[in-house]
Amino acid sequence: MIKLTNNKAKYFLALLMSLSFVTGCSSIKTYPNSYKKNMTVKTATSSGSILQDVNTYLHIYTLDSKCKSDYLGTVNLDKPVKKVGLPVNKNLFLDFAFVKEGFFSSSSSRINSETLLTPRKGRLYEADVFYEDNIYDVAIWQKKSRKAKKRKLKLIPYEACKAKK
Repeated sequence: MIKLTNNKAKYFLALLMSLSFVTGCSSIKTYPNSYKKNMTVKTATSSGSILQDVNTYLHIYTLDSKCKSDYLGTVNLDKPVKKVGLPVNKNLFLDFAFVKEGFFSSSSSRINSETLLTPRKGRLYEADVFYEDNIYDVAIWQKKSRKAKKRKLKLIPYEACKAKK
């Protein structure tokens, strides 16, 4: 541990701590997205106001056999279409987060839609992510190939994982 003995060093440390707080230092890490791209996320958002903005994120976690999560990272859904590579044959927890922020306000609100998913080898997934005027929806589809008919998957909440145990 570093012991600060002079006041200049203490003020410098306080300044650094303040700057990290102001700049939004957080534990969010970018998802590496290094797996074969097996999910297409289509995002459409509108806050319904020119004074507010909606940012959408996909937080990805793996789950072990006891439902303990390991955070892999976050995908910023800042484009209408994003390709994401999910690890196959692993239990995942997908958390779609809608963050609404005002341009002239320090307040923000967050709404989440989550699901458990175990991507299968050779399958493709599509997620339709929608937010407009406080109405949101997430739908996930699975198909066997690019030209195959897609099947809508039921969203399974995290609590269902613990209920199995």
